[in-house]
Amino acid sequence: MLATTGALPFGANGIAIDEAAGLLYVNNAGDGRVLRMPLAGGKLDVLADGVYGADGLLLHDGLLWVASNQIDAVVALDANGLVRARAGHFDDIGNDGAPLGLLFPAATAVQGKRMLVANLALPLTPREGDEWEEKVTRWNLVQFDIPEVDPR
Repeated sequence: MLATTGALPFGANGIAIDEAAGLLYVNNAGDGRVLRMPLAGGKLDVLADGVYGADGLLLHDGLLWVASNQIDAVVALDANGLVRARAGHFDDIGNDGAPLGLLFPAATAVQGKRMLVANLALPLTPREGDEWEEKVTRWNLVQFDIPEVDPR
């Protein structure tokens, strides 16, 4: 379940532990699955599928935030794997060579009510001119207010 089966050349690429719930989370960036298993041992199961380019994981306020580099966004999953919030978008490359917004987000952190996201901006194809990431000359962190969560 952790080997790459998708188009991206990555397998297990993010990890988070929820000690209170006794769960380990790991993602598979290659096929978009977010997996979990009991810390005490047991079966690895799929929490969510289709989080393409799932990268860094972060537990915050009962939600698992996943940097999804193939959609240039961060999504929040609940305990059932449902998306409760989504944040971020890509606008362009600034005059300074840094992404405006999220471009291949890789890792997240929280400070107070703000989320910080590192842009990896990694080109993945050998062809030149087909990815925004090729234009990046300066890498950056993006920060924004943590979005409201869908209460459903």
